[in-house]
Amino acid sequence: MDRNDLERLSIEPATEGSTLRSENADLTLTEIEILSLWSVQGNHQQDLSEFVMAVFANRTPACGMTTAGGLRLLKLWPQRAWLLAHRHSLPAEVAAFENLMTDITHGVCEFRLGGEHAWAFLGSYTSVDLAPSVDTGCRRCLLGQYPLVLWWDDTGDIRLLIERSYAQSFYDYLAGLMTRWQVATS
Repeated sequence: MDRNDLERLSIEPATEGSTLRSENADLTLTEIEILSLWSVQGNHQQDLSEFVMAVFANRTPACGMTTAGGLRLLKLWPQRAWLLAHRHSLPAEVAAFENLMTDITHGVCEFRLGGEHAWAFLGSYTSVDLAPSVDTGCRRCLLGQYPLVLWWDDTGDIRLLIERSYAQSFYDYLAGLMTRWQVATS
């Protein structure tokens, strides 16, 4: 999809808060601001599970997600997870683990894919099996050639995390897929 196609569809290039809508397929794609995103990685002195127990007071399985007090942990690797903070300050429990944390906020963009058919749309184009609808969760996958992290609390409101350097071309690629989806489901 080139710039002329985007203009014909009245779609602007991705900017913070920009929204792409598919009329017939009931899909919306919006770029949203990430307040704080941290990569948390265990080491030989402190294990990731210690961090999870101290901050969230529970165990999180691989490909699992847990939330507490405005924090969301996406555990997608055995000894590494992403911590999303929906506020600017982190709780005191996190301070004891700051040597495990790297701020990756400015290296990642977050998009929200919403709508009644969002789950089916992603299931048609991602490398991960989304056939069994799961109420909440997170997954790493490919959408086309783009590596992403998906997370959701509701299958009609899915968040997509992608490296910032891919954000504009990913947004354009999804615009093309949404148009294709709209034609196929009409």
